[in-house]
Amino acid sequence: CDNRRVDPLFLQIFHARYPSLAFVGIPHSVVPFPLFEFQSELIAAVWTGKASLPEVEERMDWVQRLYDRKGRVRDTHHLGSEQWNYSRDLLRRAGVLPSEGSEDVSSVDAIRAARIEAFLQRSEAIYNHAGTARPKFPGAADTYRKLEYTVDLTDPLSLSWQVAASNAPGDG
Repeated sequence: CDNRRVDPLFLQIFHARYPSLAFVGIPHSVVPFPLFEFQSELIAAVWTGKASLPEVEERMDWVQRLYDRKGRVRDTHHLGSEQWNYSRDLLRRAGVLPSEGSEDVSSVDAIRAARIEAFLQRSEAIYNHAGTARPKFPGAADTYRKLEYTVDLTDPLSLSWQVAASNAPGDG
């Protein structure tokens, strides 16, 4: 069905008119579990009063801008490579990451914020690498699914990762 949309969701989470109703996991074409955790961070912050949502008019305007930008109804909840900035936006709103462009981390747990930012950067790089290995058209060999990545988690601030094993064409 091409007409699937949960409507109207502010930030792809909160019902725009009834923000005590929230949905985790609606966006698709994402790395799911970290995204669900970040959505949950914002829900918890809002529902405990640590963060607030704008008034209903602003929430509805946000929804309309999303619809205008996405175009087709079926693309409403598609994030793909948008998921990284979306996640950062959620975490800023929740007070987990500092405001965009701000060097002031006094309002957040700076160590946690640095770890999350490193996680996001590393995950985005791996996501992009896997994307380059995907077939260009349906039906082509999908050996990219056999790519395995390693990350050294002894240093949570490290951005390094590597392909550990691959059966993708052109790889070792």
